[in-house]
Amino acid sequence: FLKRWRDEHGDGSVPSIVLQVLIASHLSQNAASDAEAVAGTLAAMRDFLAESPISAPLIANPVLPSEDLAERWDDGDYVNFCKELNEAVTLADEALAAADEQASHDVWVALFGDDFPASPEKVEKAGGAAPPPPPPDYPDQRQQAPTDERYG
Repeated sequence: FLKRWRDEHGDGSVPSIVLQVLIASHLSQNAASDAEAVAGTLAAMRDFLAESPISAPLIANPVLPSEDLAERWDDGDYVNFCKELNEAVTLADEALAAADEQASHDVWVALFGDDFPASPEKVEKAGGAAPPPPPPDYPDQRQQAPTDERYG
């Protein structure tokens, strides 16, 4: 989710490895849902980075702790990322507090972009309900690799 958010709003403002380490270090462990985990992780990252407002703090490589992954993170890109992160926290909180599922979904779309899955309401209107299950006597025909071809 959060790499998608970065791709949608970050304009390359944070290196992928730095984002991954930030996420792993601040992942919300007690969330009851994916939505709460995303919101909690964004807020924890924002709070951590707020302690260093103009340049990136030390972000150690988990495999090689002597390496600072943020060492080459441009200060302008860092400040831009922190701004985008603040906006993301606001949107995530708004989505969690929304009065109904559709309103919440619309805010998640604003956060993650138009590729975010359609809301259940829109799927139903488009006639995209799940197909009915096969009848009980439907033969189970699992796909199998051709026996006359070699793979590997």
